[in-house]
Amino acid sequence: MRREVVNIPDPVALYELRPGPAGWEELRQAYEEALGQFEKKEFREAARGAGGFAAEAPNDGPSLILMHRTVACLVRTGELQPGVGAAGEVTPAGIAAV
Repeated sequence: MRREVVNIPDPVALYELRPGPAGWEELRQAYEEALGQFEKKEFREAARGAGGFAAEAPNDGPSLILMHRTVACLVRTGELQPGVGAAGEVTPAGIAAV
């Protein structure tokens, strides 16, 4: 279903979320908690939560996008520096320790 939305020139597609397979409710709650942490700029906590459910549902697009945005904010704020570990050492393959 497509609907017109204020300040968006083209109609947008609307989707209804329905309960999924076993464990779906727990994943939804974990996603909402991580999203709330992200919105409060608690990026490390959001990354921990997003990483946990991204492992449970590796093909879930919204989860992957949240993880991407969380890591980008960690880098942008200087909390995470690519290629530098927690103690300042360079990590293998340039992956920073979190």
